[in-house]
Amino acid sequence: MNPGLPIADNVMDFGAMLAVGIIVSGLFDMMRGLRSAVRKSGGNTPAVIVQLQDLFFAVVAFLFVVLAIYKINDGIVRSYIVSGFFAGVLLYWLLLVRVTENVFRWIFYLPLLVFKQIFRGMKEILVKTVKIFKTICVKNKKISEKSEKI
Repeated sequence: MNPGLPIADNVMDFGAMLAVGIIVSGLFDMMRGLRSAVRKSGGNTPAVIVQLQDLFFAVVAFLFVVLAIYKINDGIVRSYIVSGFFAGVLLYWLLLVRVTENVFRWIFYLPLLVFKQIFRGMKEILVKTVKIFKTICVKNKKISEKSEKI
């Protein structure tokens, strides 16, 4: 039996959990980017929605991490597994957060901006249509009143 093999497996497990930590941090950053894009586009996210988003993220992240531990190390939690996860989170926050936060903000902001413009245009069309309809109704009412007098 090769005595170096268990250490190599542990290092591979550490690396896999490092990747899981980076993925979970990236998902959290996506959520932050969405909130930032909503704020930047002039919207406001109610506190209840923010809390529900946080709860949803916590549940999804927990399930993802537990599933990863189960798949990577047969559900056995060891110190190098936990260390790998937190090292991945730390690595992400030290190296990638500044770049990805702006990238995710713009990825979410541009569609929000487009939809905002589309809805603004639809609102203007609807308002003009209602004004035209009111004008037609008023004119028809005046015409019908004149025809009744005759």
